Amino acid sequence: MKKILFVGSMYDQKIGVLKEAKKMGLFVALMGNDYPSWGSKYIDLYIKSNNYDSSDALEILDNLNLKFDGVVTFWDRDVELTSKIAEHFDLPGCPVKAATIMRNKYLTRKVISKYKIPNIPYKLITDLSTLNSAIKKIGYPAIIKPVSASSSKGIFEINSEKDIDEVKEKIIKTITPEKDKMFLYNKGKFIFEQFITGQEYSVESVIQNGNINIIGITEKITNNQFEEVQHTHPAPIDKNNEKRIKETVKKVLKAIGADNCTTHTEIKLTKEGPRIVEVNGRMGGDYINTDLVPLARGINIVRATLQVSLNESIRDAISPKFNKGASVRFIIPSHAGTIKSWKIDKELFKKKEFVKIHKDKKVGEKILFPPNAFHDTRAGYLIAKNSTAEKAKKNAQEFVDKYVRIDMYDKKSNC
Repeated sequence: MKKILFVGSMYDQKIGVLKEAKKMGLFVALMGNDYPSWGSKYIDLYIKSNNYDSSDALEILDNLNLKFDGVVTFWDRDVELTSKIAEHFDLPGCPVKAATIMRNKYLTRKVISKYKIPNIPYKLITDLSTLNSAIKKIGYPAIIKPVSASSSKGIFEINSEKDIDEVKEKIIKTITPEKDKMFLYNKGKFIFEQFITGQEYSVESVIQNGNINIIGITEKITNNQFEEVQHTHPAPIDKNNEKRIKETVKKVLKAIGADNCTTHTEIKLTKEGPRIVEVNGRMGGDYINTDLVPLARGINIVRATLQVSLNESIRDAISPKFNKGASVRFIIPSHAGTIKSWKIDKELFKKKEFVKIHKDKKVGEKILFPPNAFHDTRAGYLIAKNSTAEKAKKNAQEFVDKYVRIDMYDKKSNC
């Protein structure tokens, strides 16, 4: 039985990756800060570790005296640590330098510029007092975000001079390790970028021994808090733009030196062409790879990711079996507050295009909007499938609008 080490805290949305590992007959060890009791029957060994301290984590593994065949993470903040573990124990994995670049949005921008790939104006900020000088260089509109954050956390838009003081105040109050330990990474460092317009996409890739396999492109819809509202796979996009996006992503991944890992690259298609938003050295979340890609193409990226870490062939896992469409729509109340009731029309379950609906938040739980909390606006999600991506996208939107209703208590008294 091969042994695989999962690095990073897990939450119940990730149960599919644990199930897949057990389907493959693997011994599963999980190394993290907290033990996920919901996944206990899929975990053979739990290793308590402070993953924010890589030296401490490596020492724990050294003392464990257990040989692993592979190491993998599905969690942004552990991408660098996973690479260090792979290097330390001579296991397949992404080079540490490449992992470091992907976890640092400023370093990613530098690489893009160095290799003369079309970029967007940017500037590193290590002191908020220099924000005004950055604005003079970049102009409006612009965004500021922590260089090593994820899940759309800590992103603020600046459209004019009147926004500056308010944004600074929000950053000081919310971008702290006390709010989220993720902000320990490159603490106090932000990247200030020109705000670019265009349709957003993510590109899912599996890289093994230097071969970049573009699995597909996913369309993304976001709200004005930069949080994802809907994903559709494969993206409804013409062949020419599909080719341009894939070529750009391949150039960037090669420039970074990414290898032996799965990547999730976010991109905007502007009037001037594709522009990289960020590159993530792990599998995309939000049910893109666990649900949408398998439903739309029959491709098993979860299995391929595990196989890469074990140096096994990924050919069958990444081979398309059919060409359909799938879409996930997140269920977001109109305002922050406490959930009073969920109402789901039974007619929804009769629809052949309906796949599943899930409640992330139950009655009595709170919904918070940025900047009070990040990534906490979703009450749940709904997934639909159809013969084409366009149809699946429309189904998901209409099903949520027509068959799902969330009543909230008054936001003023319950927020």
